[in-house]
Amino acid sequence: MNKLYLAFLRHGDYLQKHDTPSAWQPFALTEQGEKPCRSAATKLRAFADEHGLDIHASVQASSLLRAWQTASIIAGQLGEEFSVASDASLNERCVGSFANMTVMEIEAALQQDPRFAQPPANWKSDSDYRLPCPFAESLNQAGQRVAEYLQQRCFELQAQITVPTLWIVCGHGASFRHAAQRMGILQPEEIPLYSMYHAEPLFFEWQQTGLRLHSGDWKRRDKAKYSPLID
Repeated sequence: MNKLYLAFLRHGDYLQKHDTPSAWQPFALTEQGEKPCRSAATKLRAFADEHGLDIHASVQASSLLRAWQTASIIAGQLGEEFSVASDASLNERCVGSFANMTVMEIEAALQQDPRFAQPPANWKSDSDYRLPCPFAESLNQAGQRVAEYLQQRCFELQAQITVPTLWIVCGHGASFRHAAQRMGILQPEEIPLYSMYHAEPLFFEWQQTGLRLHSGDWKRRDKAKYSPLID
């Protein structure tokens, strides 16, 4: 059976609305955010060459613009035979009808609704907390969704490939980290300690029992500057 490797990339820096859980914001990459995406293609090609891997021609992305743009820039740098496939299963946590509202607006809306208690102080980074509105998810639920999608696709891809292959996946920091915990890479207590660098690949080897980190570094969070907003 041919080996399958995955490269996880968090999207590049984008025009995020201030003090608003990033979740499903529809905004584009900044000009500065596009630069590391171009550099990422060089790093991905170098990793594939070093390990004798073909790069899968379909670069995977979430359906959110910032991830799609990241994947598109990488695909364009790799060559004309590469394309982008989007799937909402890779999206960041959904906050339902509170999408794109500021933290203050969300908390004010909950305060005005007699059906719901006020959220805990750390609700933005609490892995188990789900906002009480239609279609909202907890961070753990989003991680489970991403993990299930990746596992299904890895089983399918490994059955299809005829040579050792690298599959590129562009998504989001919080849902990637929670998916990593579900797939045996991180422990629950490690999730708040790490983030991901923008457009900097983390390389994993796919195994039947999950993923194994091969190379690359998680971004260590500075507690003094720690922001509880999901990323």
